[in-house]
Amino acid sequence: MLMKSPEQRPTLNEILSHKWCGDYTLEHINSKRLKPPFKPDLLKYNFDDAEFVEQEVEYMMAINNEKEKGDLVLPLFRKFYYESEEMKQLKRRAME
Repeated sequence: MLMKSPEQRPTLNEILSHKWCGDYTLEHINSKRLKPPFKPDLLKYNFDDAEFVEQEVEYMMAINNEKEKGDLVLPLFRKFYYESEEMKQLKRRAME
């Protein structure tokens, strides 16, 4: 689902036919009749602090490495850019 190009992304039917969706149908989803397998307690803190700290350290190290190189595009998003053919054509026409 996180493919850059919309043409490469799965369709709704492909998603609903995946084994994780089980017997759910679009009607169940739209009517909100699905029971979640896990429902967090809203009055409790539901996060693992150690995991957040570890990821934050990795993220900050990656940012510092990129700043040293003079590249401010975050490493996680460097290759995540999609431009439609229509937009490319508009840009080409504007450059002419």
